[in-house]
Amino acid sequence: MASQHTPDDQYVDSDDTPRRQGGPQATNRNPKNNLGDCNFLQINLHHSKLASAELMARLQNETTFVAMVQEPWLGPKHKIHGLKIGTTHAVPEEARSAVVTSKDLGAWPVLQYTNRDVATVCTRFGDRLLYLASVYMDGNIDSVDPLVQELIDSCKANGADYLICSDTNAHSICWGSEHDDARGHMVEDLIAINRL
Repeated sequence: MASQHTPDDQYVDSDDTPRRQGGPQATNRNPKNNLGDCNFLQINLHHSKLASAELMARLQNETTFVAMVQEPWLGPKHKIHGLKIGTTHAVPEEARSAVVTSKDLGAWPVLQYTNRDVATVCTRFGDRLLYLASVYMDGNIDSVDPLVQELIDSCKANGADYLICSDTNAHSICWGSEHDDARGHMVEDLIAINRL
C-alpha cells in the first residue's frame, strides 16, 4: 500500500552526502509549501552533458522545484552525472529516469515503484501525500512498465495524489502525431482506463 512506504532506504544527495529522509509521517521542512509554490519541469536530456548543465542553470534560480528527467547523462560506471542541484532520486546505475527535487520538499524515494525506467518519490503538500513518477518508455519495448499501473492503483486505493511525467516514445493523433502506433494505443488505453 502506498501509505505504508517508508524512506528507510538510503540514497545519495547531489552533493554525494548519504541521507535518509523522513517518511510518510514526516512533514515538509517548509510546511508552507503548496503546489502553487513549486515549479514542475519534465525533460528528456538525451544523455547530454550540455542539456544537463542547462537544466541545472534553470533550477539554480528556483526555490522549490521538481524536475522529472528521462535519459539523464550517465558518466563513469553508468551513474547519473551533472544533476548537482537538489536531490536526485534514481536507481544507482544505468538509470533512464530520475526525479530531481529541491531539498525543502523533503521528498523520499519509493523503491517499490522505482526501477531503471521508473523513478518514484513521495512528498507531502499540506496534509496530502503526493507521489511523483518520472517514466521512460523504451521505444523498442512494446509495453508500458507494469510499475506505472501498480503505482496508479496503489495511489487510488490509498487516496494519495500522483503526478506521472513520461517520455512515452508513443505516437497518437490524440496528441498531435501524424499517425498512431502500437505504443500510442497502449498509452491511450492507460490514460482512458485510469481517467488520467
